[in-house]
Amino acid sequence: MTSSIREKTSTNGPCLGLLFRQFAVLLWVVFLFGCGSAANPLVGKWEGVDSFGQTMRLEFQENGRLSLEIVRGDESFRKGGTYQTDFSQKPEHLDLMLEDRDPVHTIVEVLDTDRIAFENINSSDPRPTQFGGNRISMTRLNK
Repeated sequence: MTSSIREKTSTNGPCLGLLFRQFAVLLWVVFLFGCGSAANPLVGKWEGVDSFGQTMRLEFQENGRLSLEIVRGDESFRKGGTYQTDFSQKPEHLDLMLEDRDPVHTIVEVLDTDRIAFENINSSDPRPTQFGGNRISMTRLNK
């Protein structure tokens, strides 16, 4: 009787072990590919034109760093800094802390994976509660 239990265990053991390994690999693949930029849809490079005709480029990094470039004709302005988001708020909150500038507390909307919009405001303005005439639409530059 003992030998028959061992035989059944050894027969089922590799099958269960194989299923467990396949399940572990599947979980790892889902985590690796499913948790990429989905955690923060802003990560990447974006470009848009503001109401003054200036080209604005933003790069949001996974680590919370931000770079901003504004181009008007032959002149350009570049600043680095950090950003924070709160996607649980409606509209979603976006805080930009640029070097040597007061923080800008604005709102952002993720339109789809390749388009966002945010309200362009001054640092002294309170956070808007809805989009108005200073909305800037941006398109993702990198995939």
